[in-house]
Order: sequence, then C-alpha cells, then structure tokens
Amino acid sequence: MLVTGLGGRTAKLAIYNRWGNKVFTGEGGSLSWDGKANTGLSFGNGVLPAATYYYTFEFLDKDKRVLTGFVALQY
Repeated sequence: MLVTGLGGRTAKLAIYNRWGNKVFTGEGGSLSWDGKANTGLSFGNGVLPAATYYYTFEFLDKDKRVLTGFVALQY
C-alpha cells in the first residue's frame, strides 16, 4: 500500500488487525506498507497473514480529520 498525493504534507498511518491490535505505524511525507508488522506483533519474518486490515490516516498539520478504512492483504 502506497499513499501518494500528500503535496509535501506530513501524515501518520496506522494499520490494525481484526482484533484491534496495531501492527504497523508510519509517519512522514511518504508512507508505504509492505504487509509487514513493525510494532512487535509479528510472525516469523514479520510478514502478516493474508486478511483484512483496518487503517487510520491523519495529517499532522492543522487539518485534524482522521480518515479510516480497510485494505485486504493478499499474496
């Protein structure tokens, strides 16, 4: 998953599994997720199982809206 079109703004992305455990967090001007956990909750080589994951996305400037949705991870 690659987040594009940020226009130089910084943002924060968090990915959660179906139980609500945070499995990924990223922050900055370029955000991407390759299906690996970076929060300590991982399996084997860090690759998460194919499933539906939920995300929150928010800009880190004056726009305080939090966008939410889901992404299906398939291999």
